[in-house]
Amino acid sequence: MTKIALGAVVTHAPALTDFDQDPLRVIASGDWVKVDANNGVVEVTKNAAGK
Repeated sequence: MTKIALGAVVTHAPALTDFDQDPLRVIASGDWVKVDANNGVVEVTKNAAGK
């Protein structure tokens, strides 16, 4: 995780930390994820197939 954070800092890429929920528990394979790091928003659209 440290290398990822360093890469975000060096490239000035927007990044998110301190989520309200654990993304690994909320996001499943096949879900669509939209990230707006500038505004601190992550939107998860669940897979219609429910897999």
